Amino acid sequence: MPVRDIDMDEVFGRDNVARWDESALAGLDLPEDAVRVLGGVGLPRHMLEGTFDAEPPVAATGFARPGEYVRFGSCFGGLFCLDLATGEVWLMPLFSRATPGFVNSTMELFAETLLHWYVLMVNKPQRLGPDLTIAERWGSAVEAELAAIDPRAVEDDTFYAEFIADFKFGRI
Repeated sequence: MPVRDIDMDEVFGRDNVARWDESALAGLDLPEDAVRVLGGVGLPRHMLEGTFDAEPPVAATGFARPGEYVRFGSCFGGLFCLDLATGEVWLMPLFSRATPGFVNSTMELFAETLLHWYVLMVNKPQRLGPDLTIAERWGSAVEAELAAIDPRAVEDDTFYAEFIADFKFGRI
C-alpha cells in the first residue's frame, strides 16, 4: 500500500513534513507519483542527522550521470534527484570523484522506503555488540524489509546497500 500523508505526519511529526503547492511544482514536468509525493504525501524536512533533508524542488543538470533531473533533497555529501526520463531517484554526489548512486525506482517507492528506513533506524538495537551474528541478522532483516518495497533499492552499490553492508559488518 502506498505511503500516505497521515503516515508521514505520524512518524515524522506534521511540522517536520515538507509539502509543496502546485505553483512550486508547476513547470518541472514531474511524473504523477512525484507530484503526489511532493505535493500531498510530503517528505521529512530533516531526518537522522545528515541522512535526508527535504529541499524545495528545482530543475537540476550537470551531474556525472547525464539527463534532466529535479533536485528535492540532500544528505551528507549528495543531492537527491528525480530522473525525469525514468522516474528513478538518484543520489548525485557533491564530490567530483564519487559516482551517482541509485536510490529508488520511483518517487512513490522513495517515500515509502524512506519512511520504513527511518522506523528501522530509530528501532535498531542500541548496541549490536562485537557479535557479528546479531549485526548480520539485523542487517539481513533490514535488507529484506526494504527489498519487499523496492528490490532494486538493495542491489549492490545502491544508497541503501551501503548502509546495510555497514550494519552487517557491525560498523553502524
